[in-house]
Amino acid sequence: MPAVAKESLVIVPEFPAFSPAAIAELLETSRQLVHYWMNAGKLSFFRDNVGDHYVLRDELLRFIEEYKREKRT
Repeated sequence: MPAVAKESLVIVPEFPAFSPAAIAELLETSRQLVHYWMNAGKLSFFRDNVGDHYVLRDELLRFIEEYKREKRT
């Protein structure tokens, strides 16, 4: 099996939605950057009944693929 660069391998748990803190941990970045992506429209999110932000798993997977492509260029 060929070697895989660490940044290209992101294992996303089978949760239905993720908080900005969880996304930051998965992508090894800051919560502030995750909030920037959300506010810039790069990462779609919803708010729960108390106003907390969450990203659906399918949207996160789409974003990770785009994020990995951008990091390669």
